[in-house]
Amino acid sequence: MKKNNITGMVIFFLSVLLTCGIISCKSSDKKKQEEKITILSEATKNIGTKGGELSLPDGIKLVVEPGTLNADNSITISLVETDKYFGNDAAAFTVIQCNATQKEFSKPVTIQIPVPKQWQSKVSLDAAGGEIDEATGIIKTLPTELKDINGVKTLLIQTTHFSTYAGWFWETPPLSVVPMEIPFYRQGSASTCWAACIQMLCEGVKHKPFHEVFDILKKVGYTDGVSPAQFKFFSSAISHMRIYTDATAVTEYWQYNSAEGLTKAIKHHIALGHPVMLLTTYSIMTTKDGHAVIITGYDGGRFFVHDPANISATGVGYQSVATADLVKIDFGNTNAATITAIPATVSPPGLVSLSPEENTIRFTAPKKAGSVQEETYNLKYNTAAVNGYSFNSGTGVIVDTIPATVTKLVIKDLPVTNASRSVAKTASVDIFISGPPKSKINKSYNVNGIQVGPNSVVHFTKEIDLADLQNKGTEYIKYSIKVSVRTGGSGDDDEFIIDALMAPPDPLTGDWHISSTVKSSSDDPDAIGKVSTIDARFTVNNNSVIIAQRNDQGESDKNFVVQLQRKPGDIINFVLVTEGGEKDSWRKITISGKMTGPDSWTATQKIEGGDITKKRNYVILDLVATRQKNP
Repeated sequence: MKKNNITGMVIFFLSVLLTCGIISCKSSDKKKQEEKITILSEATKNIGTKGGELSLPDGIKLVVEPGTLNADNSITISLVETDKYFGNDAAAFTVIQCNATQKEFSKPVTIQIPVPKQWQSKVSLDAAGGEIDEATGIIKTLPTELKDINGVKTLLIQTTHFSTYAGWFWETPPLSVVPMEIPFYRQGSASTCWAACIQMLCEGVKHKPFHEVFDILKKVGYTDGVSPAQFKFFSSAISHMRIYTDATAVTEYWQYNSAEGLTKAIKHHIALGHPVMLLTTYSIMTTKDGHAVIITGYDGGRFFVHDPANISATGVGYQSVATADLVKIDFGNTNAATITAIPATVSPPGLVSLSPEENTIRFTAPKKAGSVQEETYNLKYNTAAVNGYSFNSGTGVIVDTIPATVTKLVIKDLPVTNASRSVAKTASVDIFISGPPKSKINKSYNVNGIQVGPNSVVHFTKEIDLADLQNKGTEYIKYSIKVSVRTGGSGDDDEFIIDALMAPPDPLTGDWHISSTVKSSSDDPDAIGKVSTIDARFTVNNNSVIIAQRNDQGESDKNFVVQLQRKPGDIINFVLVTEGGEKDSWRKITISGKMTGPDSWTATQKIEGGDITKKRNYVILDLVATRQKNP
């Protein structure tokens, strides 16, 4: 008799909710969710306080001990089709539904599931069983025992209430499995190890052009670090993997004191040829708790891992880590882990990959007067943006539009990784920049002869002058920047696309002179009808608030402070801020204006504003701004 007491909780994510916006996939998964359960065999029997048994033709049995029920119950047990629950991995499972009038039992009842015929000939067999949550697709393991009953290996599952149950079986894995070769991707400085690992899993099974970490973050809708407890409810992540691989990922959640069971489960998936993502509260590369890695093979008491946080130039993947160091979830009740595997054959088209990390793609503009460095707009992961990324200016401001003042596109330290364990690669990186279909903007650049050793990374840098690509018109232009790497053959090993929306030149940029006449309509007798003039000059340099320098002297109201507020690139809406009294009683006078020519703009309406505390009101009688020509 072999006993397998599993105290950990195993949770399988089977949700097929699609959040990716792909209509055909949504329809397909909705249809799958609405499929009726197919009953393969069923039996019903009245069982009372004395207990009894209920059997199906294929040897499945429900055993109710005396004293378990408090009255007679009509009990039904059904063998149902497994495909709805387990997709590609369905052959390893048996699913049973049980129903009774009584909801809870004073003693456990036992479900007996004979090992399916295809598994009975195995010399060494492991098995587990648990309850399926129909609403979420989660399966929670229960205490199980694999026992010989009348010469047949049988899985025994105990439960104190009825629901839907699953038993699953696997052959005890071998002592070692040679690491599978799959592409390696880095997470960079972002706390997105789990997303980089999902990319490795998916790309290892099926290559999809332009499938990147920022794409995963956008589809899943989460951009920060994720704990094992959070990931077990990440149905959108599992859905994403299904979309990109056409296979339902299997995710298991293991609580503390289950390191042995977790280790066996990892080796089981690896032995089937399926790399495993391990998300645990223990990090092998950092001092922080919580990290995700990919396990590609094992040898006795050691696992081989792809760690997305690894910054080594050599020995990038396939790091050998002692099982005792990697699977550390048995030392406290707050520790847990999830493992995810995609039941599909590993077949990457290429092992050389590109990791467009944050800050590896940037636009630069010449430094402003008084500044010591160039303006920069760096790639930044951003799930709130349409593409899952935006650009971070040197001041930390996130922008979705690149100003027309940029003069260079810089690809800086882009990781080019060769995940082959033994073969060096000679790679070529191609860059293609294109604009809208009718813009005739197409520029290509190529760098050949990049040497990348086995299981190592080099950093690619390329500066591109944008003189021929700058936006000189009046409309916004969306540029697509495709970067690909190839090592021979007919296709690319890997590629990604970054879209950048470039603003037209700012028509307000430059030095301006502004003059305005302001009439007081205050209730203050000393101020009624008083007319003041404002004479100021200002420089527009893409800031949202410009402080104007006052030129007027003498009889003008010295309390006026002039500002111009607008969004960068906006040529219509302006706000003039005036001070009509004490500092704490500032009041805004809003002016809508429009360009009346390339070198002037005027107010289109008179707008009232004022000082509430002193009951002073002002009316802008006129406002004219003219561009100052450089000598």
